[in-house]
Amino acid sequence: MAGSEGTGGGKGVVCRSASGEIESVELLDLWEAREVYGRPAVYSSSPLEEQLSAAIDRLKYAVQLGIDVKLYNQDGEFNEPDYFAFRLKKVSQFFTGDSRFVRRLRNARLTPTEDSFELAQPEGLCKIEQIVNFVDAAVFPMILIDQDLLDHMDATNRAALYLHEAFYLYMRGYHANLQFANYREPDSRRVRKAIGYVFAGNKFESLEVILKGKDYVGCSGKDKTGTNPSEFLAYEEADGTSRVLTIQLFGRPSIGYFPDEYEAAMPSEGVFPPTACKYKSREMGIGPSSYGVAGSGPIDFQSRYWIGHNCEKRKQVPYIQQDSSFRFAADPAQKLTCGLVKAKR
Repeated sequence: MAGSEGTGGGKGVVCRSASGEIESVELLDLWEAREVYGRPAVYSSSPLEEQLSAAIDRLKYAVQLGIDVKLYNQDGEFNEPDYFAFRLKKVSQFFTGDSRFVRRLRNARLTPTEDSFELAQPEGLCKIEQIVNFVDAAVFPMILIDQDLLDHMDATNRAALYLHEAFYLYMRGYHANLQFANYREPDSRRVRKAIGYVFAGNKFESLEVILKGKDYVGCSGKDKTGTNPSEFLAYEEADGTSRVLTIQLFGRPSIGYFPDEYEAAMPSEGVFPPTACKYKSREMGIGPSSYGVAGSGPIDFQSRYWIGHNCEKRKQVPYIQQDSSFRFAADPAQKLTCGLVKAKR
């Protein structure tokens, strides 16, 4: 579903007769959601525009790097989820309207992109084929559509395709106003999973809903160049279970916020109280319960990181480290600044 940097596209599972005639076309995102992840799509007879609008509403909290962050740009002022939804709708209209950016081809096969990294392939007379090639440009993109394939897609598959293209374009870098403006999604695997998740009837929850009524500790840091930020939020459930929400990790934003359980309880006044310490470095009593694997919700791939602290001037300095061996480095990857946020009561 992705090409080289600055390009994207969309693929589908195309079933043909023995003579090569097209019999059915299903978006790869929906095929994978059903066959690989066990999340069958909820098909609807509603008009395409209604299905697209409803799906955008379920997707709009998938990337939220702040709580009620206010953004301003040439399109107006929105909070972050509303701005995200606005951009998704605007790009989707390239496909639903008569856009000058779109070229609809017949009797021509689009060149397949080479980094979609599918985990499975259909059998028999069904193959994965390119439906859209999306060539990014600073001003005017070029969008090539295999119209012969698109004509065989129902309204649900078309809505999913158009939202895929809009979301993937956003993640490839058309988000200069956001905190992860330096990040470019390298391939479409996470986007496909997110689209399949939404069209299976699921909804991404907002951070406000997840954290409602909870005190939490927010930690953030950057590497030595001042880029590639990490950010996470930690809190305790009423039963004492410790949770962490990964917002972004070493410059890679999460898609969706699904709490991971941590082994040790968080101190009530914060994960890393600035008390005196005797050693240059030691483990904090905190770490992912799944052996250093966090961010492993239904969308994100597993990301390995560990949280510890070093002593500097006899004070605890927390850091986050990405290390598959789970050993603490003398030179931490990123120092963290943490603070306790009290819930509104």
